[in-house]
Amino acid sequence: MRRFVASLTFTAVTAASLLAISGTAGAQEGPPPAGDTRAVYGEGNIKAADCPTLWPGSKSVLGEDPAPDNTMSIDITEEDVPEGVELVGVVIKGGDGYNKYSADKLGEMPWLKLHSPYNNGGQIAAISHWFACGVKTTTTTTTTTTTTTTTGGTTTTEPTTTTSAGTTTTAPVTTTTVAPAPGDDSNLPDTGANVGWMIFLGAALLLSGGLLLGVPRIRNAVLRRN
Repeated sequence: MRRFVASLTFTAVTAASLLAISGTAGAQEGPPPAGDTRAVYGEGNIKAADCPTLWPGSKSVLGEDPAPDNTMSIDITEEDVPEGVELVGVVIKGGDGYNKYSADKLGEMPWLKLHSPYNNGGQIAAISHWFACGVKTTTTTTTTTTTTTTTGGTTTTEPTTTTSAGTTTTAPVTTTTVAPAPGDDSNLPDTGANVGWMIFLGAALLLSGGLLLGVPRIRNAVLRRN
C-alpha cells in the first residue's frame, strides 16, 4: 500500500513538473517585445517602400540601408529632417522583427534612442536598416493687389487677396489709374488761332457804317432848322 501511495505521489509531482515546463515554454513563444513603450512591434522584414502602407500618403525621406555595423540606436533631430517635409513615423529593423514609431507617440523632437526590438535571446538586436516616412508640408501663399482710381478728386482703393497652397509669399502689386474730371478741357490741344482781333475789327466796321449813315441825316436836320 505504501509503495502504491509513493508511486502515485511521484507520478503527480512528475506531471506537475512537466506542466510547469510546458507552460514556461509556451510563454516564451511568440514575437519578442518591442522593448520601448513608444513603439509597436512588427514581425518579419520591412522596407522603405512600405511607407505608404504604414502611414498612408507618406514616403521614405530619411534612412540607412544597411545601417553601420553594431548600430544599436539612432537619434533624429529637426536638423535631420529635409526642408518642406513633416515626419510621420520611423521604422527600426533588427533581428527577426522591427519597431514602428509613430510621430504622435514620439512627441516633439529630438527623437532619441530609437532601437530595434528584443531578439529571442532577450537582447536588443543590432539595427540592420532603418527609415523615416514623411509627407510634404502645406503652406499658404497670399498675393495682395491694390487698385487705386482717382476721378474728380475722389480716390477709391480696392484691395484683392488671393490665397493658394505653396510657399508663403506676400507680393503687393499697386496699379494707379487717373481719369480727368468732367468739363475739364485744360488738356485740349492748342491750335494757335487767336480770334480776338477779328471781333474788334467787326465792331469797328459796324461803328463806321453807322456814322456814315447818320452824318447826312444830322446835316440835313441842321439846315432845315436854319
